[in-house]
Amino acid sequence: MGLFSNHKKVCPICGNPTPRLLPTKIEDMPICKECDRKIDLPDGAVNEMNLARFREYLTFYDNNQTLRDTFTETWRYDFGFGGGSLLLDTDHRLLRLRDDERALVFEASAIKSFTIKEDSTTIYASGKENLKCHESDAPERARSMSKLIEQFLLQRQEFQWMLQRQDAAERQRTRSGSPMPTVIGNEPRRLTTLDAPTFDAKGPVSNFKITISFQHPYWGKVNWKVDGPSFDRDQPSVEEYLEKYEKKEKKLHTLAKKLMKMMNPAAKEEWV
Repeated sequence: MGLFSNHKKVCPICGNPTPRLLPTKIEDMPICKECDRKIDLPDGAVNEMNLARFREYLTFYDNNQTLRDTFTETWRYDFGFGGGSLLLDTDHRLLRLRDDERALVFEASAIKSFTIKEDSTTIYASGKENLKCHESDAPERARSMSKLIEQFLLQRQEFQWMLQRQDAAERQRTRSGSPMPTVIGNEPRRLTTLDAPTFDAKGPVSNFKITISFQHPYWGKVNWKVDGPSFDRDQPSVEEYLEKYEKKEKKLHTLAKKLMKMMNPAAKEEWV
């Protein structure tokens, strides 16, 4: 019996034929595509299951169908390329961790807590009744970089002047018919735009980090990261940085408010 044998192994769960190539296995036994499509678990969780535990999960998944049928997306947060999405149904107080209609749907009562951080500093967190909000110092830290940016822009301007002087000297030499230097190694290296200085200083926020903890039989905690804004490398501007920061922070604030309202419809904001 080789790879191309007509005799397929059958799924130990439902008896359907199993794929020959790279099947998901439970207790070293391949399962069929139909059962595999029902897996919506944290990475590596299915590898820790035996057949009995996996059957329990499939029963849970099938019972979740009612919530999947009810779920209607009203709002989402996309975490960028490869980062996935968090989908909310605020009308029915439901959420889904993937943009996939087959994914498990969670009731708001399954949310134990959540935090949204700028790097290691919490800016929003669920409280017992209200949303805990913390004032960020990122805008102040961005403004404190103004002098550094001014110094860079002067350096950049000086480089542009050097390019202009170089171009003017070459035009003058061409008009006068002066010969180019013939001794290799004596001529100065010609500057190009590739030599222009760049602003490589990091912004105040490297990442926004979102964590949701669940009271759930299969999901304990989910983490996402969102890149913080960055300065333009050629023409950095505090104002432009703050615009990008405020756009990201505003949407995360909206996410925090919606999650808190799902946990407690009467919740208010509490600045601490």
